[in-house]
Amino acid sequence: MKRTDRQREAITETSWEVREAKRLAGDSQGLDDFWEKRWIDDYSFILDELPEFGRHGVIAELINRVVVRGKVLDVGCGTGILAELIDQERFLYTGIDVSRTALAIANRKRGRKGVTFVRGRIEEFSPQDQFSAVVFGEVLYYLEAAKVLRQVNSWLTPPAMIVASVFSFPEGDALLPLLHQDLDIICEASVCNSLKSHKWSVCAGVLKAGAR
Repeated sequence: MKRTDRQREAITETSWEVREAKRLAGDSQGLDDFWEKRWIDDYSFILDELPEFGRHGVIAELINRVVVRGKVLDVGCGTGILAELIDQERFLYTGIDVSRTALAIANRKRGRKGVTFVRGRIEEFSPQDQFSAVVFGEVLYYLEAAKVLRQVNSWLTPPAMIVASVFSFPEGDALLPLLHQDLDIICEASVCNSLKSHKWSVCAGVLKAGAR
């Protein structure tokens, strides 16, 4: 399918984001400032718009149908959209993000009993809880993906599920073989937004024994 100008712009911008995030990986304050600016300039306006909701619905439906009950960890939660889509009677939700702006919006829009938002980096996170599902929504390509997948595995209560949503661009597409290698895939879906300018792959599975 021929790419539109909107698609090319999104791919170029996200590739630049990945390069900048990895360049700043050793500079905690610089990385915090980078993501804060990205949220203030762009993400606080677009991620709650209807064209962005499709993949969140797929992720929530996977959790609601496959996981019986328990606690859900949403890595890179942003404004916490997933918190209002999962079954609130069966799941407790924890969202973690580095952006104060994102979490302020999350608490204002979606703060309630059973929902917790934490500011921090997943690499430095030390939860007291065990989780029935961990979600990575468009964040794995900013991280050392294989290392982080092994890290979160120690926080899972079997049988637990890892769900990863990956934007379709070169760095995102390069993650899919890793997910297929490290996860016993339960379900995989492709999602386009209503403008068909953005596409995501959503993979859900259990970490293989050899990848732990």
